[in-house]
Amino acid sequence: MAPRLPEPQRADLTDRASPAAIADEVAKSGFGVVQILVNNAGMARKHGGKSHNLLEIDLAEWDTVMALNLSAAMLVSRPLLPGMAGRQ
Repeated sequence: MAPRLPEPQRADLTDRASPAAIADEVAKSGFGVVQILVNNAGMARKHGGKSHNLLEIDLAEWDTVMALNLSAAMLVSRPLLPGMAGRQ
């Protein structure tokens, strides 16, 4: 039996329910336990063609960027880590 190719998952990671939905979809896919996870999501907001600097960005914008760049990776990883850790 030939190995299956990886399948990328697409989601709006600014929605806090998306990471759990990704884990559920992967569990139902028939792939088994996730062996490799690549958290490849991030953003940098621009205003007037240039990136905000720390003196210009407001707290709401900062929270949005941090939620996607940092929290989303943790929220996607957390439900998949038990299976990955069990493979050691």
